[in-house]
Amino acid sequence: MKKFVLALIMFLNLSSFAQEELKEKTKELTGNAILVYHFNNEKQINGAYYVKNITNKGVWLKGNYKANQPAGSWYFFNSENKLMLRYNFDDKKVFYLDPNFYNSSKINILSLDEKVKKNASVPIPLFPIDLLLEIAGKNGEIVDKIVNKETINTLKFITNIGEDGIATYDLKTMDDKILLRNINLKIKDFPMDWVASNYQGQPISSQLEIILNVNDRSGVDNSGRRVRWNF
Repeated sequence: MKKFVLALIMFLNLSSFAQEELKEKTKELTGNAILVYHFNNEKQINGAYYVKNITNKGVWLKGNYKANQPAGSWYFFNSENKLMLRYNFDDKKVFYLDPNFYNSSKINILSLDEKVKKNASVPIPLFPIDLLLEIAGKNGEIVDKIVNKETINTLKFITNIGEDGIATYDLKTMDDKILLRNINLKIKDFPMDWVASNYQGQPISSQLEIILNVNDRSGVDNSGRRVRWNF
């Protein structure tokens, strides 16, 4: 009887493992970033999820999914493979943020209350900022606009973060003239959500402004034309 029970337990465990067999899928985000993720038999994203950094053979980010939701601790790196952020999705908490994370950015808290503007938490991107700019530099709408304006060398890239953590993106000249509004940077299976700014438990809308210097308007990779910039 004991042997039968043991055999039954082993069979059930093996059956459970077989049901959770994962299939790997890859997707090119840019010429320098390859997304690798996995699906289970229910077509849910499950298991290891990471983005390879082709330039330095490191990663842009790494973590795990469970039933279509990011789970546990995730790690986010800059273009030089330096850890910039560790965020735990189960605890909804930042465990590490590099002191230089916002050095190249200007944060605007969208409130008329000066106390809120001064004391609200900063918005947190759940992806590397460097990778966001890589993706933006490949966006066809942006490329066409910049390539056709040879006289523009410095721009403002604006991220508008709503109270729900969903972002929209604008491109402006240095005198705040809108070049592009609501740029579509959405990529299937690669969410670019934010932890919204917060004040006393209430989410607050905010903006992140990055100054971009255009240094190449004609770069070509396997995905076609792109704009290359530094910030």
